[in-house]
Amino acid sequence: MNEYQVKAQWDEEAKVWRSESDDVAGFCVEALTFKNWKNAYPILFLIC
Repeated sequence: MNEYQVKAQWDEEAKVWRSESDDVAGFCVEALTFKNWKNAYPILFLIC
């Protein structure tokens, strides 16, 4: 099984949760709530 790191952080200016990953080319997600961010890619959280 491969392991990838995705970092999520709150963008105060834009008022969204934003994430990027150096491990996954092109990965970029923005959402108004952390729950919505997490639901955008549920497969990432199967093990969490």
